[in-house]
Amino acid sequence: MDKIKKYPNIRSVLFHFERFFDLSNLMKTISYFKDEGYKIGLVLNPDTFSKEVFYYLNKIDMIMFMSVWPGKEGQDFISKVLVQIEILRKEAPIYDILIDGGINDKTILSASMAGVNVFCVGSYISGNDNVIENYDKLMKIVTN
Repeated sequence: MDKIKKYPNIRSVLFHFERFFDLSNLMKTISYFKDEGYKIGLVLNPDTFSKEVFYYLNKIDMIMFMSVWPGKEGQDFISKVLVQIEILRKEAPIYDILIDGGINDKTILSASMAGVNVFCVGSYISGNDNVIENYDKLMKIVTN
């Protein structure tokens, strides 16, 4: 790999796990970015089992679960990912576990209870004029 250009405000890089057909290439990529000082995360699609990434837990800093299929905002939350989050949280109690897709006032509590501690929220906040109100609503749900 060529030397990557360092950007001063970039501290973390996340890779979609399923895009690495050659897992040795994934290991090289993780090592390369770790050696450059980045925090590393893997992103899992809704049908990927969390156990598939257990091997990498001591090499990465976070895991993001996609609770929708990547690509289109406003999709329905895929609740089956919650089971995979629970499994991972038991295996990795101190890791940051992120979730992206379908997060709203109906889904954030179940995601939080499953073990998510970082939420990527799109259309629930940005899709209307009640940005602050919706943000506050979500924060009250997860902090009570």
